[in-house]
Amino acid sequence: MIEKKKYFKFHSSCVPVKGQKRGVIYDLQRGTFYFVPNSIIDILVENSKNKIESLFLKYPTQEELVEKYLKYLIENELIFLVNDLNHFPEIETNFDRPFLLDILFIELDSLSKSKIKVLEKINELGCTQLIIITYKIVNIDIIKKVIDLLSKSKIQVINLITKYNNEICSEILEIHNKSPRLRETIFFESPQDINDNYIKFTKKNLKNVLTKRITNINDLIINQDAYFESLKYNLFFNRKIYITNSGEIKHYFNDTGLYGNIKYDEIQKVVNSDNFQNLWNIRKVEVEECKNCEFRYLCPDNRIPIRENNIFLHQTSCSYDPKEAKWN
Repeated sequence: MIEKKKYFKFHSSCVPVKGQKRGVIYDLQRGTFYFVPNSIIDILVENSKNKIESLFLKYPTQEELVEKYLKYLIENELIFLVNDLNHFPEIETNFDRPFLLDILFIELDSLSKSKIKVLEKINELGCTQLIIITYKIVNIDIIKKVIDLLSKSKIQVINLITKYNNEICSEILEIHNKSPRLRETIFFESPQDINDNYIKFTKKNLKNVLTKRITNINDLIINQDAYFESLKYNLFFNRKIYITNSGEIKHYFNDTGLYGNIKYDEIQKVVNSDNFQNLWNIRKVEVEECKNCEFRYLCPDNRIPIRENNIFLHQTSCSYDPKEAKWN
């Protein structure tokens, strides 16, 4: 039996969210979801400071349904019962980082002086992850030089995305073994798909490898950091920068806008500009197709929203339809 004299409280890692057709409770600690009707989300949120007995008095025709879901949430450790809510203050949801950037994408078919300059100043940018992209077969000497340049940097992870060439696989594997920062190499346009520990082969072309579309629930980022970040920022574009082979500064490979060039622009000034950071601040709750989706706070989709008639839209459709709660 439910102890009706007590209050219910969501665990700090569990977040109820209404969608267009259904509601969901994120379990950010376990990285999973629990789907519930929107009406249950409404009841829980509206009565989060009331004793459980008041729920049964307030919704006499839904008493059986309310009790069913309360038991369900308790059994799955999404809520717990307490005598006094004052002992459980609300969790702080601020998302702040001390540095300017998290991830740097850089095209490295060649290693120019301007790119070397950027890599030498990477600690000032604050990046912890570097993603190297080559359209051509990678130059092994360039990879070795970059790893050497970053040997004393704050970079924790280096990933390589390059055109398939079977002849260099052994050399790449040797670099992996000697340089633990090089976590993953993806060879695109491979004759077959192979998923190994460090080296992956895919038949996809580079565009498809870089495109981050949400095709199923496993593509979502289900953790507390992602949730907190999405409350204030765009989960994909925030604190990321993309540098092309010619030195152009963009948000990502699919960005049609140009914000400068590392050959003649100071990268810190570009990234610090309101013009560049505007996209960082466009949250999913501000985008027309996304604002009512139950997954809006954990979605790293890399489509760039456009502004039309004072609203943000996507020019292409998502694989998930929140109106029907179905994956296409």
